[in-house]
Amino acid sequence: MKKDTLCEEAAERYYRMIYLYCLQLLNQDVLAAEDCTQDVFALMIQKKDTLDFDQNIRGWLYAAADRICKDYRKREMKRTALITAFLDEITDIPDPNSPIDSDAMLDCLSDEELQLLKEYYSEHYGERMLLAEKRRMTHSQLGKKIYAIRQKLKKHLKGPS
Repeated sequence: MKKDTLCEEAAERYYRMIYLYCLQLLNQDVLAAEDCTQDVFALMIQKKDTLDFDQNIRGWLYAAADRICKDYRKREMKRTALITAFLDEITDIPDPNSPIDSDAMLDCLSDEELQLLKEYYSEHYGERMLLAEKRRMTHSQLGKKIYAIRQKLKKHLKGPS
């Protein structure tokens, strides 16, 4: 019970300072600073039984904020890289305003591939498991098959290189 009280006192005393510190570390990103600050104090509560509140709890909070903000920046860099890669991939798709003959676009697919694609995208996620079973495939095999069909379509849309 005493540790809970010490956690509350530390939160009341240091929350604003840690928030401002996180805000500075995260280039004034208010939402990220709020999330990271909450993570710092959630971690303090989680580790309350192993923390020594008589020692420098303030120093521990700042060190935790450093680690949490650093991890946040790493995750953001990865997320940004994934988004950039995705956007780069999208730029390879033809302009949606240009006239595309949808029948000609699908000519590169066999009847079986076209049927599978139609069934796959007309089903909800949970029903795709049934589609895989119906076609005597695992869910993973179905996903790989759809990926291969999509790659085939993409290559066909790009045209000869």
